[in-house]
Amino acid sequence: MNIIAQAILFIMAYGTPAMLILLHVLHLILPKKFDTIWFNQTHFTEAELAIYSSYPLSLVKTLGYSAAICLPFLMKKRFTNLRPAEEVSIFIKLLSYIFLLLVFLILLSGLLAISAAFLL
Repeated sequence: MNIIAQAILFIMAYGTPAMLILLHVLHLILPKKFDTIWFNQTHFTEAELAIYSSYPLSLVKTLGYSAAICLPFLMKKRFTNLRPAEEVSIFIKLLSYIFLLLVFLILLSGLLAISAAFLL
């Protein structure tokens, strides 16, 4: 049990900063490619356009763009034309998949830590 707790702590301690750094790297790359295509009134409401234009909440927009690349079935309703997401370079796809993997690992380790706390 001690090894599992150390692995969970390692994932949460080093995965969270890595995920945040990777999110900011994607934030520098993805809006340049997709803002002209998707960030308009056909895909977002006026309130969303105003909210997602400023920095801290513009990361949510970047999450949507990376979800369109990695999990297009989730974003098919918002972005009807997903062809631009299919045409991105392999480097951007790789960064998006690594980011998504880190998010899932951190969520899974958090769930394991919570369940272990309840079992003890």
